[in-house]
Amino acid sequence: MKAKILTIAGIVHLTVAALLALTFLFGQPVAVSGSTLGFTSTPLPPDTPVPPDTPTPSGTPIPNAPTPAPSDPTGPTPHLVIIKSASPTEVLPGGQVIFTIQVCNEGDGTAASVIVSDALPPELTLVSASASQGQVVVEGNGMRAELGALLPGECASVTIVAQVRADVAPGTVIRNVGSVGDTYDDATVTVVSLLPESGKIIPLTMTTVLLLVGVSLLLVGVVLRGRSD
Repeated sequence: MKAKILTIAGIVHLTVAALLALTFLFGQPVAVSGSTLGFTSTPLPPDTPVPPDTPTPSGTPIPNAPTPAPSDPTGPTPHLVIIKSASPTEVLPGGQVIFTIQVCNEGDGTAASVIVSDALPPELTLVSASASQGQVVVEGNGMRAELGALLPGECASVTIVAQVRADVAPGTVIRNVGSVGDTYDDATVTVVSLLPESGKIIPLTMTTVLLLVGVSLLLVGVVLRGRSD
């Protein structure tokens, strides 16, 4: 079948047979007008460029050698502990008391230039002071024990003999503090009174005073009654 082409007024018109032939050849849509079909040629769009393939990243290599742990920047460190005690814990006015201070290095490093300080309170007077190592320097009514170095696990002791002032009232609690650097400990002593009847040392309280007054009045009453008889 031959396609017929008609030209009218300068416009190309195709018969049905020609249109079918062109549609078969080019695969383009056409517009139908009466018994003739107008053909419009639409240019094909340019091909879209395909981007090049992105290369697949290779895996990150895993090191075989383990990462060493960071070292301790501080190194061995000393740790001082102080313990203070008093004996006896009850004393008469004018009596003596012994304070013992023990300093131990519980750290893993050496403690250099260890110094123990103890300033006695006004109720006490320093009699003597000594240390298991180093030297003791008396400072007013107190002392400073220069013990030197303490190795890890090593301890040193300081002994202080003090006297309670005679004018300290019975019932007074005396607190004495010893320190090494920022670490400190204390010990307390109670001033007591002696009862003539039993010789037992007990704290002088208001109850004790009233009891003594009552016993004294009772004894006076018995004596006066005996004289009147």
